[in-house]
Amino acid sequence: MPMTAKLSPDLVRELEKAGDEPLHVENPLTQRVYVLADAEQFEVVRRSPQHGSIGGRWTEAKNNRRCALIRKKFSQGIDAAETRELASLQDEVSAFRRQVAPIPYDVIDLLQAALNSSAAPTS
Repeated sequence: MPMTAKLSPDLVRELEKAGDEPLHVENPLTQRVYVLADAEQFEVVRRSPQHGSIGGRWTEAKNNRRCALIRKKFSQGIDAAETRELASLQDEVSAFRRQVAPIPYDVIDLLQAALNSSAAPTS
């Protein structure tokens, strides 16, 4: 079992203020941001079927590369290797978006049904 670090009183207060929401903390030496979350909630996410299904994690560096390839594609063109790389990055960002913010199709279906019923002709 990994070592459990003890929180400072200041962090305990911030964690209590956050309630059930994760708390973002920054390492002042590296400026990396970490998330403090309840261990039970973390385990649920870690063991979920979607966890890790995108071949790693989506990062700012990957997004920057994707955007650079898109800009290059439309400004000067990209070669076959870059085309494959862009397609892979596009697939990865789509998978990440579906994982973290799935489209609520049930809500869309309800809205469509409501629109169809209000547009139906009356006699």
